[in-house]
Amino acid sequence: PFGRHALAFELAPLLFALGDDRARRGPAAPRVVVSVRDILVSKANAAWSELAVLAVVLQWVDRVLVHGAPDVIPLERTFSPAARLGERLVYTGYLAPSPPAAPVSPHGEVVVSGGGGQVAATLFRTALAARPLARHAGLRPWRLLLGPYCPEAVRTELERAASAFGTVAGRPAVTVEPFRADLAGHLRGAGLSVSQAGYNTVLDILASGVRAVVVPYEETGDEQPIRAGLLAARGLVRVLSEATQSPATLAQTMDAALTDPAFPAPAHLALDGARRSVTVVAELAAAVRAGRR
Repeated sequence: PFGRHALAFELAPLLFALGDDRARRGPAAPRVVVSVRDILVSKANAAWSELAVLAVVLQWVDRVLVHGAPDVIPLERTFSPAARLGERLVYTGYLAPSPPAAPVSPHGEVVVSGGGGQVAATLFRTALAARPLARHAGLRPWRLLLGPYCPEAVRTELERAASAFGTVAGRPAVTVEPFRADLAGHLRGAGLSVSQAGYNTVLDILASGVRAVVVPYEETGDEQPIRAGLLAARGLVRVLSEATQSPATLAQTMDAALTDPAFPAPAHLALDGARRSVTVVAELAAAVRAGRR
């Protein structure tokens, strides 16, 4: 109920059927768990939307798993009636990727990634224009990870622009790749990450411990700017807003991130949210099995 409602036509009949089943079987009926990221996307009519969400949760949902931490951002920040969820509300910690099985060799690249790739064209173009202006970042090999949904025309444009930079130490100065499944693993060997501030990308950054500059995407609301600001306040990332993004400002921010000896600060965040989530779901499932004996 916290997200988009495109699947309501499927989920509403399921919840009604579940309510009927609970009336018949009580504790032997299935439980309902929903999960949300650390920050909810703001809605146009927030008060009414929150009321509708709260009503659904109180009627049918047993647990709301928030994949974040209350000391970083409590759910109340983006869902004001969160306290009314009571024991249904569980913070799991963040869903970071697991550490690699083997150590990652340092490669020192500047990795510019665009998440899924649908809305990162401006970031990639600005980054390439910033390379000649970056005194420190510009000396390193770069890798652009475009994302699986990057438009073909944008990919062709960026590949052509990348080829114009020639080589660095016998290898392409800028390499363009469509996608890399283990982004966190690759970032462990990188010198710098440049990206937007979506949940999965930020967790790849935090899990890897890489120096990072984020340019939060703002067209879908304040989710990414809020997340980026909170992490920047902890010294974990450097933030450049879309409003101030230019080749010059991005070059300056990249060089500052690369040369600051105290950056990044230690994370001190719970990154084992997957384990905690499994534990909560297993406890609910055990209660159902006990009710069916």
